[in-house]
Amino acid sequence: MFVLITDHGRLFPEGLIKSLPLIAGLRVMGKDIWHSVPKKYMKRFGIELALNFFAKKAGARVEARMFKGLTQVVKEKKRGLVWGLYQRMFMIRDLIVAWVRLHIGYNAGQFIRKFKGE
Repeated sequence: MFVLITDHGRLFPEGLIKSLPLIAGLRVMGKDIWHSVPKKYMKRFGIELALNFFAKKAGARVEARMFKGLTQVVKEKKRGLVWGLYQRMFMIRDLIVAWVRLHIGYNAGQFIRKFKGE
């Protein structure tokens, strides 16, 4: 899976961006990676974390690259400051919920199934 990271300028240097979870919106991947994600994880912004998680679980190579000069319009500029911040707050909530469900919930479920011998 290849993730295209848009240029965030000086605010987020490329090294910092690459160390954070890949939540850029532009991806190239095989259908097998897409189909490896259970439907319950294909919701809102959480899909991006789920794609990262299940691609790595499947042993797929995941690469990312920032493209200098390629930018996107941020929510606050598209929708206005107040509405944009409101939407960003819910995006962050979605990401936190998805991370917890994947890294704690999914792994705990796998452990329980293994423990029960299923």
